[in-house]
Amino acid sequence: MKYDEDFYDGQKVTQSKMITFRQYSIVSKMAFEIYALNHDLNVLNECLRIDKKTQREAAIEAVRHVGMHQIKDIEEEIFEDMTEWKEMFFRRLEELKNAVDTSVF
Repeated sequence: MKYDEDFYDGQKVTQSKMITFRQYSIVSKMAFEIYALNHDLNVLNECLRIDKKTQREAAIEAVRHVGMHQIKDIEEEIFEDMTEWKEMFFRRLEELKNAVDTSVF
């Protein structure tokens, strides 16, 4: 995936061609650099490592590493008449929950 430099709400961010919703698919460069610095990570090496994963692989790795900290159930009504979206969401959520169940902390 290729990332380009862009601006959102006056802040420099990275942007990829696989954006679903701009406000949810970007992270500021500054925020990532601060995160990397706080975790003793090399920003370039971490970007290259992450870039080779799919979103699914990255999500599974994340929940295996930090757990699934869901604080309340998702109400199915929020999907209204979007049956396919609802089914897809709950299928993916279940996959993440199963990934946590099979991990060792």
